[in-house]
Amino acid sequence: MVGVPGPFAREWLERSLYSLIRRSLLGILGQEVEVEFQVAQASSPIRSASFNPRYTFDNFMVGQCNRLAHAACLQAAERPGASFNPLFLYGPPGLGKTHLLHATGHFSQAKGYGPLLLTAEEYTNEFVLSIQQKKASAFRQKCVSADILLLDDLSFLANKQQTQESLLHTIDYLSALGRQIVFTADGPPQGLSFLDVRLRSRLEGGLLVGLQAPDLLTRLLIVKTKATELGLALPPPVLELVAEKGTDNVRELEGRLHRLSAYSRLTGLPLSTDLASQALGSQPEAPPPPTRVVEAVAHAFQLTPQDLLSRKRSPRISLARHIVIYLLREELRLPISEIGAALRETAKASVRYGYERVARQLERDPSFQAKLQEIRQKIRI
Repeated sequence: MVGVPGPFAREWLERSLYSLIRRSLLGILGQEVEVEFQVAQASSPIRSASFNPRYTFDNFMVGQCNRLAHAACLQAAERPGASFNPLFLYGPPGLGKTHLLHATGHFSQAKGYGPLLLTAEEYTNEFVLSIQQKKASAFRQKCVSADILLLDDLSFLANKQQTQESLLHTIDYLSALGRQIVFTADGPPQGLSFLDVRLRSRLEGGLLVGLQAPDLLTRLLIVKTKATELGLALPPPVLELVAEKGTDNVRELEGRLHRLSAYSRLTGLPLSTDLASQALGSQPEAPPPPTRVVEAVAHAFQLTPQDLLSRKRSPRISLARHIVIYLLREELRLPISEIGAALRETAKASVRYGYERVARQLERDPSFQAKLQEIRQKIRI
């Protein structure tokens, strides 16, 4: 029996070197022997304690804003390298990229694979130290022995050309072996101008998945779950108040709950909407009027508000109208009937179709996600 570091090594040895190893052992031992390769569980490149125990798939709140990213990471953890490689997650801070990396590590390790999780800063520091100590080969072996390489926050690689060169070779080697690679960054590869052209090309050749700011329903689910974890028995109106205050950052939602809990504990007052309004600084901001949404979308598509309120049905105008429907529903929480009235659309089925069309496109089109996020920001100004 021969111990190997992971399933990939076992498969490769059985497929490529099994006969050679048997012949070599026959020459050494003088008799035929059967060879069995077994994964040595203790040889995983990273201990389970290195993963944040709170960051698992089970406690990741899945919504429309992150469903594709969650599904891609789960598949990467279940069948590393089988479908897409590398997997590149991007989006602003606080949307769950690091959570998904740790969850992928947890899940893959439970499956018997050897994941290696590093931040880009840790990768850089270890690479530089290995050069100084003349142990570059040992550092390289650490990286390429992983069944799944998880690298967080590529923005740290700015102005670090040698580190990027090292990472490029690591990606090529792992890809050739069919190993899985997962990266995160604040933006898509084409927006990371500091990356080496070859490295950017490798990243763009994989699956790019953008995480978006959570919609109201997802925020409400997050607030409910986090409140339960903190032992806070919040009435539904208070949960809604915390979730309704618009934010692009999931961590901020948890911070609000901590602030609300501390405020109640220190003042001795019950958890109510009045207390929540005081603890969170002010009453929730009034939502923008529907006309601002119409104007923002019209400007983004180089149309006029009158175009969107007309009966015109060109592809560009139809898409813009559907985005207005989606934003009126998500940003202003208007009912279908009011959305129809705002757009002079009497058929509720047409309004629902427009909403669902945009929701589906958001799940599969990173460029569309980015465009919608720009419109959201203009509406909130």
